[in-house]
Parts: sequence; structure tokens; C-alpha cells
Amino acid sequence: MSGGEIGTTRPRRVFDRDGLGSSKAGVAVIEYSDFKCPYCGVFARDAWPDLKSKYVDAVKVRFVFRQLPVDQLHPFARTAA
Repeated sequence: MSGGEIGTTRPRRVFDRDGLGSSKAGVAVIEYSDFKCPYCGVFARDAWPDLKSKYVDAVKVRFVFRQLPVDQLHPFARTAA
């Protein structure tokens, strides 16, 4: 998945090519994440696999990832993004 360009203000559709799951899903979830954030890492490792199998793979949810590096807390987050 691609989060697009960092810092852009152009509106984007949630059913564009950047997401996972069917565009026919009734719900879209947008995750804003920082690659250096430990809580985001816990979500990716522990919660995401179960949510993906129960909702995304079951065509209930469209999941879209957006990069949101928090420079003040994680100085290398923008580079990781």
C-alpha cells in the first residue's frame, strides 16, 4: 500500500488504488500511522492480522493506509515514510 505524498492537502477518495479490500465494502477505515511509533507497531503486529481476516477479507471493510510521521516525537519517521 502507498500512503501517497506526505503533506499534500489534495482530497483523496478512500476507494482509490491505495487501499485493501473491495470498493463494495460498506465501511472504509483510514489508518494514519507513523512507522516509528511503538503503538502503531503493536497494532500492525497484534491487531491488524485479525481485523484483516475478519473484515477486509470478508468484504465488510475497505482499509486505507495513510502515512503520518510525527517529527516532534520520532525524528526518523519522515525518512521511514
